[in-house]
Amino acid sequence: TERPLKRSRPDASSMSFSRVAALPLMARLNSLSVVSTSVDGAKLIGTHSGSFHCDEALAIAMLKMLPRFQEHQILRTRASDQLSGCELVVDVGAEYDADSLRFDHHQRSFDGVLEPFATKLSSAGLVYKHFGRQVLTEVANGCREGVLDDSEGLLELLYERVYRKFMEHIDGIDNGIEVADGKLHYVVSTTLSQRVGALNPRWNEDRSEAATNAAFEQAVVLTGQEFVAVVEGLVNSWWPARS
Repeated sequence: TERPLKRSRPDASSMSFSRVAALPLMARLNSLSVVSTSVDGAKLIGTHSGSFHCDEALAIAMLKMLPRFQEHQILRTRASDQLSGCELVVDVGAEYDADSLRFDHHQRSFDGVLEPFATKLSSAGLVYKHFGRQVLTEVANGCREGVLDDSEGLLELLYERVYRKFMEHIDGIDNGIEVADGKLHYVVSTTLSQRVGALNPRWNEDRSEAATNAAFEQAVVLTGQEFVAVVEGLVNSWWPARS
């Protein structure tokens, strides 16, 4: 007698991402516009051109989840005259000034952290530090309408837990900080940072601005999707289990 075929079950990550993909919030990322030259009158978020990394992709993903930046184009350039016309700049410009919306971490004088954590911030961590509560409010209410109104203290719990469980390792990797001291027993090669890095065009592929910008769009969607998936799991599973 033939044994019945075992019914395959979707893995947890695919199930989680399918829930996230259906959220209206994700439409803001899927309609992203990335350009290499500024256009007069356009609202712009600036970042550097060339090879991209997880931190600026995630920083921009979080910003695009906010109504304030929903209509902004992403300008990828290193030209200071073009960056000066951007409302907000991340990961380039050698300046950190929250009042003028400049969020770079490469300058030697920078040693910012998100207290009480001790890991030096990347551009993603900087955006999270200053906009994280707003972003979490958008995402949490998008996952479960009114959840923050009905749950006193949840926003601060999310702010701390999302940084500890998700954001901090992105800051650490971007700044070259190992997860532990001493010799590591094995290498993890599938972190979000590495998967974003793999989206960059290879040396023997089309490395034009258009091709790299298109790949960067994928990086923004990927990082944003994983960020939202973390928050969705906390809001719809972790928090109800605690209540």
